[in-house]
Amino acid sequence: MSNALAAKLRNLTGNKQALTNQVVDFALVKYFEHHLTGEHPQRRRLERAPINMAVSYSIVGDGRSQNVSAMNLSGSGVRISSVERLGPGTQIELQSRLPGSKRVILCRGQVIMSFFDDKTNEYSHGVAFTYIPQSDQEAIVAFVQKILRAPDKGTECASSVSA
Repeated sequence: MSNALAAKLRNLTGNKQALTNQVVDFALVKYFEHHLTGEHPQRRRLERAPINMAVSYSIVGDGRSQNVSAMNLSGSGVRISSVERLGPGTQIELQSRLPGSKRVILCRGQVIMSFFDDKTNEYSHGVAFTYIPQSDQEAIVAFVQKILRAPDKGTECASSVSA
């Protein structure tokens, strides 16, 4: 934290303990807020929406393509489910179409989180986009906003993608 910012914070609160109490109070309010409203706060840079959409991916340098499902989507990443385990740090290329669009979205991503889901008997992978054309990212953001404004807040898409 910069000295100027620290000085401003001290001036606002009077002392370190008061600042600590304010931060703790704020954190508690934010933590319990979703319990009261039923909504979970977004901690990501861009909002994400639940989705069931066909996605094709291949590990960079492998060339082998896998067809999987996307479970949620944002302009900065996607969560996919797969029978294949992908470790954190794995670089992948993704290809998909947004529902209602003929435009094929091609991008690269890095697996940042991976776990096995006993309910689905598949791996769930959180993928952060590392390269995505700005126009594709804007199309995804607009699509996510459309989903979030919809009454059912989710969409099914069985469109196939060929790699």
